[in-house]
Amino acid sequence: MKKLFLPLLFFLQFLITESQTTNTNPVLTLQTGHSANFRVAFSPDGKNMVTGGTDKFVLYWDVKKGKHYEPLHGHTGAVTDVVWDSDNEHFYSCDYIGRIIKWNKNTRKSVAEFFKLDSSFIRMTFVPDKNWLVAVSKDSMVRVFDRKLNVIKKKKLADASAISVA
Repeated sequence: MKKLFLPLLFFLQFLITESQTTNTNPVLTLQTGHSANFRVAFSPDGKNMVTGGTDKFVLYWDVKKGKHYEPLHGHTGAVTDVVWDSDNEHFYSCDYIGRIIKWNKNTRKSVAEFFKLDSSFIRMTFVPDKNWLVAVSKDSMVRVFDRKLNVIKKKKLADASAISVA
């Protein structure tokens, strides 16, 4: 039961559809695509979303249609987080092996990559006013990247239990 419940729980997405009639009720749509999912991120304009899961790929979704395009491959470990760049043209994904990939939303191709074996990235966030991507790894190392995924700062946190960035 638990094995079936988790994927269903993660893929239930509420999609608000704009109707030409007076009926503007939300529509509940069951999404499928990953065997198990860790993270979901909506684009800044709300038209697209990306998901990442334990199956080692990223899915790029058209929110209005409720459908995804071909899986994006490049990770060798479970995808642990996905975030959008504030430019609404790119998004990032990270994995448990130590890879961060920057993707172009139009071509759905990788445009930059950072890899540090055994970094075990677990969470990321994008800082729009600085144009920084901040990622934290399982060993509590925080790395700050520019948009080309060059490391511009890194620091080990004193608390080895860091699991999130905001």
